[in-house]
Amino acid sequence: MIIMYLDEVQANLKDLLKEAADICERHNITYFLCCGSALGAQRHGDIIPWDHDIDIGVPYNELDRFLSIMQKELKEPYYVNYYGINKKYYRLAPRLCIHGINSVDLHIDIFPHIGLPQDIEQQKSVYSSLKKLVYIFALKQDRPYRTMGSWSRRIIKLKRAIQKMLLFRSADSIFNEYCTLCEQTPYESAQYTVNSNWQYSFEREVIDKSLIGSCKKVPFSDFEVRVPQENHKYLTQMYGDYMTPPPREKTEKLLKYEIIIEKDMPDAYR
Repeated sequence: MIIMYLDEVQANLKDLLKEAADICERHNITYFLCCGSALGAQRHGDIIPWDHDIDIGVPYNELDRFLSIMQKELKEPYYVNYYGINKKYYRLAPRLCIHGINSVDLHIDIFPHIGLPQDIEQQKSVYSSLKKLVYIFALKQDRPYRTMGSWSRRIIKLKRAIQKMLLFRSADSIFNEYCTLCEQTPYESAQYTVNSNWQYSFEREVIDKSLIGSCKKVPFSDFEVRVPQENHKYLTQMYGDYMTPPPREKTEKLLKYEIIIEKDMPDAYR
């Protein structure tokens, strides 16, 4: 058994990010760091010191091509996890992962950004529907847990098992409804966009697509990555005063993040 501490988790994530970014550049695929990773690039020029994953945004109209090329060109031990590839996968958004390490513990989230209608009430309806679909899909697929579990997680798992019994829908039907919703307003012609696998709130996440723009390269650790063209405006909408780090007492526990790696560990721990 091996314990991997936060600094090694982050080193693995950055190696995987560099690989994925290089592939995107070679094939002219639009991508950008989003959410906390865009914040890390702006405030730290690196991953946030206490963060243990990376977030990448990809326009929905480029997602299929992104996934197809990643499948072909990611070197071992990296791989793509997605319901269209793996019917046991529990998320609607893809992830880039590493074989032999629990993918719940270490991954890069790929967040498809979809087009939205102009009308704000229609936008809220789409956002609400996405939120529901993300939740019930994870429920249907029996979402795995971090390697280091706890009694509280076991209680949550039992609660979700009961909810799952009351969910009379197939994973395919949920996934297809999600795809239909994502395609409803074409990304390329929309003025507004949103992360289709919601993270925060409607007010923070529904953004004018011009903030993403053509994306720009910025330093990140010892290489370069792309972030939204108007990253300052994007982050201000998402987080407000994002340049002020949270108080130390809120990050101390996060800095102690660690994962267990066992011989022949399955890619997702249940």
